[in-house]
Amino acid sequence: MSWAHAIKGGGVALALVTGQTGRAEDIPAAVGRISYGDTLLPEAAICSGLLVAPDLVLTAAHCVRSAAETPETIRFEAGWSGTHPAASRRGASVILGGGAEAPGLPGLLSDVALVVLDAPFPPDAFPPMPLAA
Repeated sequence: MSWAHAIKGGGVALALVTGQTGRAEDIPAAVGRISYGDTLLPEAAICSGLLVAPDLVLTAAHCVRSAAETPETIRFEAGWSGTHPAASRRGASVILGGGAEAPGLPGLLSDVALVVLDAPFPPDAFPPMPLAA
């Protein structure tokens, strides 16, 4: 199973960004899921996210746009092992990528957001994934 399928609700974009796939147990701790509130309701919206700094998560703008005014409702869970995350953090703010929504590739390229977390993850336990060398 690719780790794009290991986190419910996605991960495909992260596999494309990082160029990595593998077994669920090989998911880097920096890959996690974004959800809302304290509990997951059936069919709740879930998106994937990538820890790019100890307190910064890269995700799709369409996943967090509706929560930009209430970032504390965003929850990022990282370090997945089996069915449970190792740790989670709340959002502190949302930075949406610029540009108007457009159809096709231009829209996809502008569908980017960063979620600033309320507290950093320990970098030794949750090493961020670099976006460039």
